This record gives sequence, C-alpha cells and structure tokens, in this order.
Amino acid sequence: MYHFISLIFISLLLSSCSSKQQYNDISHESNVKNLIDSSYISLSKLKLQGITSDENHEQKVDFYVLDKIYETSHKRPEDVSEDILAIGSKITITKVLECSNCFLFSPVSVLVDIEGYQLESVKPVSLSYQLINVNERNHLITLSKDFFRRVY
Repeated sequence: MYHFISLIFISLLLSSCSSKQQYNDISHESNVKNLIDSSYISLSKLKLQGITSDENHEQKVDFYVLDKIYETSHKRPEDVSEDILAIGSKITITKVLECSNCFLFSPVSVLVDIEGYQLESVKPVSLSYQLINVNERNHLITLSKDFFRRVY
C-alpha cells in the first residue's frame, strides 16, 4: 500500500512540473563523494526495470531502475523490460545526480554499474528511492542496509 501511495504522490508531483526533469552531477560534493566508486553486494533479490520516457511509450529503454521486489506489482505503460538480480549481485556507484528543476523537493538519483550483468542497451541504471537513505538534516546519502552491504 505504501508503495502505491508513494507512486501516486510522485506521479502527481511529476505531472505538476511543466518541463522535463534536469539533473546536476553532485558526485564531487562532500555529502556524496565517499560513495563514488564504492561497491556493494545485494542482500536480497532486486528487480531491474527498463523504462521508456517516450510519451507514446515506445518500446525502447531510456534508463533502468533497480528496485526492491514488491509482493504485488503492476506493469506500467513505461515499463519496457524486467529482470531479477540474484542475491549477492555486485553494484558499484558511478555518479550521484540531483534534480535542479523539481517542484517542492530535489530528489537524488544514484547511478550504478552492475558487475557481470549484460544490459539490453547501454543506458544509465539508477537505484529506486526505496534503496537509498537521504538524511534531511545533513543531506548525507547512504544505501539501505536492508538491501546492501558495502564491500569496499
């Protein structure tokens, strides 16, 4: 239920924006630079979704989202592909981006490489908001210890 409400809120928020989201690379900033090039092992299976940003939902992947697996999920028109990553999959953080024109808040996007996984197309892979933690007080970003263990 929480996931469904979150999706509705995010959808409403995004639809209120008159322009496409624009992101700035904040990888060099002190609150995130310790994440760059760090590697993690997944502690549970994760879902990798290929997403299109085409308004007509053309079946081409524009980016990927790595997310937790929900008990119930519904395929959305923008979902182009889906795969499950095994427990123990290794990811490396490559970049952290922050939305520069988002309404009300500035969400971050943590981009990763997935070791040993062949993507259908060479597009960015971002972690869903459920897999990261953002400390509102000091803006420190970490990966959820429920889903990842840092290896170096």
